[in-house]
Amino acid sequence: MIGRTLSEEGAAALRARFLVSNPQTPQEMLTAALGTTAPVDLGRGLTLTRRRVAGEMRLELGGADKGMIDGLKAMGCFTEIIAFQLRVFLPHGDGVDTGSILARIVGQGTTKAAEQAA
Repeated sequence: MIGRTLSEEGAAALRARFLVSNPQTPQEMLTAALGTTAPVDLGRGLTLTRRRVAGEMRLELGGADKGMIDGLKAMGCFTEIIAFQLRVFLPHGDGVDTGSILARIVGQGTTKAAEQAA
């Protein structure tokens, strides 16, 4: 890989390979999820997995029960019904602050938001 130009996804995959422990911060979780198709444990029974849906790469939140859906949508996630099953996705791409949405989901964004409000 030395001396080669990498795409953003390729760079994320390379960073994920060098993570030696379980990702702890939301940014590490996001990097690990973008770098592989293996599920990344977010805690509280939730996982984050990179999936190809309708020809594009998406970040799917797995393990969300029906009681969590409205809260996840309020945090910035979106849902789609695919093959008669409701699935939850985390937005990512240009102009989307995926890291802060993920921080709110894993509970690490509440203190930062409270500090900014004070």
